[in-house]
Amino acid sequence: MDRRPWPRGPGRTAPRLRTLLALAARPDLPCADADQMVARQLGEVERKIADLVLLRQELRKMTNCCGEVVAECQIIGSIAAPHDS
Repeated sequence: MDRRPWPRGPGRTAPRLRTLLALAARPDLPCADADQMVARQLGEVERKIADLVLLRQELRKMTNCCGEVVAECQIIGSIAAPHDS
């Protein structure tokens, strides 16, 4: 069996690791539970990536203030502007 570690970072929680370790202690069981756990984790990661992409887009819009006073500041204007939801 491949012994690569569970990926590090957000989402590597103790309950998930305990579940995987419990599964590892029962090598005779099917690995469907582990597959489902990884699929859920992948879904969470994909949602977080999508959120980060949107955040990056918004931050790019906010760069280069191009104003000398707050009233002319694009950064403040982009925060105060109504957003489509």
